Amino acid sequence: MILDIFSAAIQFFCEKMDKLLMLLTADLTTYQGGAIWNAVENVYTALLAIGLTLAGIFIWFGLLQSMDRYAELRRPSVWIRFLVEIILINAIMYYGKDLLLTMVKVGQGVARKMMEVCGMITADGTSIFHITIPEGLNTAIDSMSLTKEIGLFIVVIFASLWIVVSTCGVLLTVYGRLFNLYLLIAISPLPVASAIGKPTRFVSYNFLKTFLSVVMEALVMVLVLYLFEAFFTSGFNVELEPYVIESGNWFHSTTTAPVIDGQVVTTTASEVVFKYMAEISFLFLMLFGMLKGTDKLVNRIFGI
Repeated sequence: MILDIFSAAIQFFCEKMDKLLMLLTADLTTYQGGAIWNAVENVYTALLAIGLTLAGIFIWFGLLQSMDRYAELRRPSVWIRFLVEIILINAIMYYGKDLLLTMVKVGQGVARKMMEVCGMITADGTSIFHITIPEGLNTAIDSMSLTKEIGLFIVVIFASLWIVVSTCGVLLTVYGRLFNLYLLIAISPLPVASAIGKPTRFVSYNFLKTFLSVVMEALVMVLVLYLFEAFFTSGFNVELEPYVIESGNWFHSTTTAPVIDGQVVTTTASEVVFKYMAEISFLFLMLFGMLKGTDKLVNRIFGI
């Protein structure tokens, strides 16, 4: 029963990680039947008129700044430059949504390729995240005394709850990234409009860096999950064998200590199991912290 509770928590985690991998490579235009993308397009269209108005204001500000240098206004290259900027900014604003969506698809394609290389996607394109509990864990639990099993039952309950809570936290992080992509695309006409003026050009530059950072987070998340799976399957630093076999009842307990290479083993089965549960809890804490801090890690790695 103890192992069944723990196995149910691990199974819940694996199922949600399959969904997480799907979210990292989901098509923004068709996700949830396209209802979210339709809302993004409505907001984008509404803000496009405001963005074009702001772009026109920034253009005139640029001209006013150049008027104190009358000699420059007489040069045709100045007017040609303004004309080219007007054409480019209008083209970018009208087709900016498609350009941003293309950037997302490129990032998702790289993430999907990484998942294929790491074996996290099956041949039919279905995401799969599979971790298993070591077989020796069940044997170690059966070798524990009854009183130790009661304490282990309480520890497993808390460990299973922590796995569920950390899994929900990881899902919230990935859903937050997906929401940020939709949000950034929807409001993109406003920061893009600021690119036409030199004093406000930093706004569009910061927007582009932020958008690229959110796109690149998918790659880091895939790597974190792959390393987590490797950590889990490696068994950490816990050796499930050998150990002292404990048995007995409430009033009397006996132990059987094996001898390995002439040395008597002193580590009990309960110590092995409790150490394993502690390592599991720490690993899930590390996973939650790493996925939560992917944005900062991307900024440090890529400088964006």
